[in-house]
Amino acid sequence: MLTTVAVTTTHSVTLTASFGGSTSGANLTVNPSTTAQFTVNLKPTSLTIDQGSSGTDQAVTTAGTGFNNWLTLSASNPPAGVTVSFTPVVIAAPGSGSSQVDVTVDNTVAAGTYSIQITASDGSITRAATLRLTVGNGSSPGPVGPLTGCIRTTNGHKYQAVEFGMNQPATVNFDAVLYYGPTCAPNQTADEFGYGTPLSLGGGYIFWFGDFADQMNTSAIWTVGNQKSQCVDYTKAPNCQ
Repeated sequence: MLTTVAVTTTHSVTLTASFGGSTSGANLTVNPSTTAQFTVNLKPTSLTIDQGSSGTDQAVTTAGTGFNNWLTLSASNPPAGVTVSFTPVVIAAPGSGSSQVDVTVDNTVAAGTYSIQITASDGSITRAATLRLTVGNGSSPGPVGPLTGCIRTTNGHKYQAVEFGMNQPATVNFDAVLYYGPTCAPNQTADEFGYGTPLSLGGGYIFWFGDFADQMNTSAIWTVGNQKSQCVDYTKAPNCQ
């Protein structure tokens, strides 16, 4: 039986055995694992931010089997006038965790759509996910109206919710992330639904988390099309209309 260690490039060695004055040999080749050492993903994968404004996203790293290292997050090729920062900037070993991605757009950035690479690296291996950033000039409100975090009461129980109206019928991506505690701490994720699923909407809506009834020491970030809420603190949120 032979035991090998993880390698990042192919290595070859020659094994020999001798008996009764005869020697025989064979070559052993050790190839890098085809299993991803770690991955990085964004939730959601796109943001719409007006000139002179800011928005937030979430980067999630997942360590593969046998991987055990710290990961440093960074952004490559953001357009001039766009600043990207991470909280935290380092994901502790073994490499699975999440970080809040803060994106600030200067008022000099031209309206349009840009691709920004969000990368995670252990110093030798780098993985990337693409953030699609749409910069608006504020002249068009987009199809989705403002998102208002609220508490939905039904059947005698309270739920973490959001309410909003559509400015016009449209198919928009939807995502909602619930956190333990009131601050939307990236390492305190409690639940998620939507995952960027396209929904055909038109009118007024209330969406809510159904699995955390009466647990108001929670918070959430809601993303519907061009709108992304600030952190909603459900210890202070009003009742839904």
